[in-house]
Amino acid sequence: DDLVTGVQTCALPIFLMANTQSLPSAETSSKQKILVLGAGVIGLTAAIRLLEEGYDVELWTKDMPLDTTSATAAAFWDPYLVQPEEDAARWGKVSYEKFGELAEQGEESLGIGERTMVLAQRTDTDPLWKEDVNGVVDLTREQVMQALGTKELPEGITRGMQFQTWMVDMPKYLPFLMKKFEELGGTLIQKDVGNIEEAHASHDVVVNCTGLGSRDIKGIEDRTLYPVAGQIIVLRRGAEEILFFDPDGDSADKPNYVVPRGETTVIGGTAMVDLGDTNPNEATRSEEHTSE
Repeated sequence: DDLVTGVQTCALPIFLMANTQSLPSAETSSKQKILVLGAGVIGLTAAIRLLEEGYDVELWTKDMPLDTTSATAAAFWDPYLVQPEEDAARWGKVSYEKFGELAEQGEESLGIGERTMVLAQRTDTDPLWKEDVNGVVDLTREQVMQALGTKELPEGITRGMQFQTWMVDMPKYLPFLMKKFEELGGTLIQKDVGNIEEAHASHDVVVNCTGLGSRDIKGIEDRTLYPVAGQIIVLRRGAEEILFFDPDGDSADKPNYVVPRGETTVIGGTAMVDLGDTNPNEATRSEEHTSE
């Protein structure tokens, strides 16, 4: 039996499966049954890619797509908190190009749109993926302020980079993925997997996309996984069509970002390591309102 593990570290799909060399060929193994665990954006994407390659795919999930962590993502393309950096750049390139292909379909129901993004920089080091994105313009600190229409910036920002990124409206995108999964012949069963042997008992290959759920599945119990909590505020008003992201922020656990989403604007945020509580923290909420 094969077990391919995928951990969701961001809200955007990779469109590239790791360890595919361990999977049997769809042409020579038509009777092989593949099971994907988890119906977040990573699980649905993995299932779709396998179906497109001709495999027989079933998906088990504890939570339906709109009830997963993926549904709450801001969400925009930027390889953030993904390691190793070299692999993240390679995966990011594939995703960036795929989102472009989907956007060209012109279907508003997909929830994908192009946005201008200003990435704050505090060092002279450029991201490895800089050559893989469109519309790159290097900015001085003054030009960053001018692009954002502000006279102030957080301390430490010395320059910036402007480029075109992809915004994804997850409440629209997840149903799109689910519909595509069903159209390709995939089968979804809502159930909680307590033991990985249960999955292997009925399937030849198991692709694990349960994220933090892997810590509690008997037979995996991966305690090296940990949550990173992000708390945001959603304003009931639109912002300019420029997305601002300062990944380092005031500290490693407090990135700054402003994400325009049409009629609303998402501002944040936090990146609190090993915090699994999904309830809003009142102290953090007060800080974010003050920053606003």
